[in-house]
Amino acid sequence: PDNAETWMLLEAKAEGDESPAVRQIALQKLARGCSMLSKRQSQIFEWLKSRAQDDEDSQVRAIALVELVRGWKDEPGMFEFLRDRALSDFDNQKGSFPYNPRFTALEAIIEHYPDMLSKRPGVLALLRSLAVSDADEQVRALARLRLKSEEW
Repeated sequence: PDNAETWMLLEAKAEGDESPAVRQIALQKLARGCSMLSKRQSQIFEWLKSRAQDDEDSQVRAIALVELVRGWKDEPGMFEFLRDRALSDFDNQKGSFPYNPRFTALEAIIEHYPDMLSKRPGVLALLRSLAVSDADEQVRALARLRLKSEEW
């Protein structure tokens, strides 16, 4: 949205509406309505990162991660940001749907950064740790699947 009034309304809804569904839709409208030529591109990138970290609802955080990868996967630091979310999200499952931001982040890493998995120090150890000892069965299963599919 290039109209400042529309932008402010959507941002207010995405940050402050009590309904996770409304926050999610407003977030998606902002992310998808932001032209890559828009002067707001870097603003929305940083804003989506904050939503992916700070929203109280796991579904909204997961959708923010999806939108970040959809529009900004090649931005410097995205791999590290996703790795942090895979490890550190406070997946409280308070959402209206069982979205899992940690799973979403790990899935994005595996799908969009396959070459990073073998080149980055500590990634193999991270996958092994997640596959064995993560509290979340979805995350464990995804890490195991990735480990089985690779020749390490």
